[in-house]
Amino acid sequence: MYFSIFDTYNTSKEERRRRHLSVVLLAIAVSWALWCVVSIPYYKDFSGLALLKEVGVDLAEHIVETTVLIELSLLFCAAVARIFWKQEKTFVRMLLMVLIVALFNVLCAYGVAVFYRAVYPENTTLFWRVFYTDSAMTSVLSTACLISFLISRHRDEEEAKAAAELQATEEELAVLQSKLDTLALQADNHFVFNSFSTLYNLIPEEAEDARTFTLSLSNIYRYLMMNASTHIVPVGNELAFTREYLKLINYRYSGVSAEIAGNLDGVSAYVVPVSVQMMVENALKHNRHGAEANLTIRIYKEGDRIVVENNILPRFDSPQKSGHGLKNLSSRYELLSGKKLTIENNGKTFRVGLPLLDVNEIRYESSDN
Repeated sequence: MYFSIFDTYNTSKEERRRRHLSVVLLAIAVSWALWCVVSIPYYKDFSGLALLKEVGVDLAEHIVETTVLIELSLLFCAAVARIFWKQEKTFVRMLLMVLIVALFNVLCAYGVAVFYRAVYPENTTLFWRVFYTDSAMTSVLSTACLISFLISRHRDEEEAKAAAELQATEEELAVLQSKLDTLALQADNHFVFNSFSTLYNLIPEEAEDARTFTLSLSNIYRYLMMNASTHIVPVGNELAFTREYLKLINYRYSGVSAEIAGNLDGVSAYVVPVSVQMMVENALKHNRHGAEANLTIRIYKEGDRIVVENNILPRFDSPQKSGHGLKNLSSRYELLSGKKLTIENNGKTFRVGLPLLDVNEIRYESSDN
């Protein structure tokens, strides 16, 4: 690969060759201009055809000489860049790269000047003219190429890094969003079967209760279906859904009391769908409740959160605690708003704080009702 000015990873081979040729032609032009400036006193001794011949010979020599020097300089510059680019990129390291390349250019120019002095020993000023023009030309151009290379490669790597991070984030969000959407739609199989079992027992004995139970069950699944693709819902809707769920709990279990505090009335914030109900279900799942064990669940507003709190009455047959439900719900909140759940367990009470969300801080568009 050619090392050319403003070289980038994304340029084609043809474009790199074109830029490389531009650098070589620029080197010849700069070298020739410098040569003419420092050789004015020398050319004063010639006139007519002799002057044209001397200038022509010098130009031909400069074309060959400059091409060789700039090619060597760029090849060396590319090698240095590749070696140092793999290491830690600091200002001192970049400065060292420039100094190494400049030293190489000076040594090459010195070698060419020594060659000219050997070929033209009678020309006492030729050595210094060649040395000054060649070393200046190659140092300036190769350093410019090196700096542009470092800048463009750094920019390319930053863009590639940002693109990779964006892609990884998008993939992670897509996977997480899929999992969380599934989580929002999950209906516990035991809850479904137990609900229909309770309904079956109520029908022949308590027809009115059966109708009430059926209506609440219908409202629950209507809420789940309506919010299948919804990221957030108003607090009032979530609490109404939770109250319907608690009606079913009262039919199914004894020893369970739940209270929704009045300070949640009229709250205009949003929450993740089914989040409050999940915390109530979590309390029922991991605690005893019955005639000899009263499980108390409180739902209230504290600061910028809805708190679901219950006393701890560990079940003797409590299912293994995986914590996946809380982790997924916390991840969902963080995904949507950057906020997490707060979880407190002091051995006597268990509290989960659900952040109250503002619609303007949601990262996803929501089809909230």
